[in-house]
Amino acid sequence: MSRTGTPDQGGGRLSALERALADLRWAVAEGRPEHESHALLNHYERATDDLADMLRELSEQIGAARSNGRPAARALATAQRTYACMLALALEHMFAFEQFAALDELVRERESVWGDWVAGVLDALEPFRAALVTPLGALAECCERQLDAGATLTLTAQAISCGQPVQHSGAAVGSDGASPD
Repeated sequence: MSRTGTPDQGGGRLSALERALADLRWAVAEGRPEHESHALLNHYERATDDLADMLRELSEQIGAARSNGRPAARALATAQRTYACMLALALEHMFAFEQFAALDELVRERESVWGDWVAGVLDALEPFRAALVTPLGALAECCERQLDAGATLTLTAQAISCGQPVQHSGAAVGSDGASPD
C-alpha cells in the first residue's frame, strides 16, 4: 500500500505520482476558502477525482502486466491506454493555457478570498507535472518482460490534437535487439 491508500502495483514507480496527486487533491479540496465555492474549484475537484480513479486502475493494470503470457500483454495494452487517457486529462484540465488564465483571472477578481487557494494549487501542480512521467518506467519494465518472453507487442498512442488512434504492431524483438527469427 502506498501512503495514499492505493495499492502500489507499479513496483514503487507510481508512488511519486500517487504522492503528488494526493498533495494536489489536498490543495484543491482542503486549501479552499471556508464557505466559498467556485466553478474553477469544482473543475479541479472533478479532474483530480478522475485522475485518482485512473491512477488506481493503472496501478492494478501494471500489476497484472507484470506476469507473462497473453493476459499480461492485454493488461499492458490496457495500462498504456489508461496512462494515455490520464495524461490527456491532466494536460487538458490541469495544464492547458486556459486553466492557468482562469486561475489568474480568479486571483485578479477575488485575491483576498481565493489568492491562497490558487497559490496552493499552483504549488502542487509543479510536482504533479514532474511525477506524471513516472508510469513510463513501470510500463517500460512490463514491455521488456513481454519482449523477453517472446511476445509481440502492439503499442497504441493517440494524437491528442486530433484524437486519431495510431497503432503499430511489429515483430517481437528481444532485449538484445535481435529478432527471434
